[in-house]
Amino acid sequence: MPQKRREVVSLSYCPRTCVGTTYYAAAHRSASVLAQFIVKGFTYGNTRLPQKFVQSLGNELWQSYHTFGFVRHPFHRLQSTYAYTATQTKKHRRRSLTNWTGTNNDPFWKWGSVKAYLESDGFSAFIRHPLWLSSPLARPQTDYFYDGNTRLVKHVGRLENLESDFATVAKSLQLPTWELGFENMSDHGSHHDTSQGLGSDLGFVYDSYRSDYDAFGYSKTP
Repeated sequence: MPQKRREVVSLSYCPRTCVGTTYYAAAHRSASVLAQFIVKGFTYGNTRLPQKFVQSLGNELWQSYHTFGFVRHPFHRLQSTYAYTATQTKKHRRRSLTNWTGTNNDPFWKWGSVKAYLESDGFSAFIRHPLWLSSPLARPQTDYFYDGNTRLVKHVGRLENLESDFATVAKSLQLPTWELGFENMSDHGSHHDTSQGLGSDLGFVYDSYRSDYDAFGYSKTP
């Protein structure tokens, strides 16, 4: 008799606002491998909050999934965002056929985080800029994994431990493990120097994202 295909129900809940495109690209690259095992499953990655997402699926269906996602150190997350914004700004400046300050039709220049970058003289000013602080990208990662004090995802791994934490997920699903690797990694040092005023920046980020530090067990110093 032909062997019946085993069905694994899994959902990777990993907003790009938390780990950026580094993990997200790796996860998509591994989709062909996952497809061999996952019959019902999908990857979710935008700025939609989990409460609405659970409501659209229904709590019973949500609980039936083996949900997992990844977070990263809050300070490194902001460093990466700043470096990524700097890189994208240069790319869009080169592409722009009109005034790069935002008078063209490219929606990129309308993003609050981009405007904050253009109006800031460095990383320290950027993370304190009102347009950045009001951006959906600036939300604490707990907003995407918790509903009040209730964690909505069964397993939360760290980007810093991507390989080992993903292996834990694979093992719980009785799946083979494979190397995800890192893609689209930002070069933090080439865009700004965080050594100047580093102490005040660390303190500001710690105070602003205290829920992330507490929920995911990160130390104040990366």
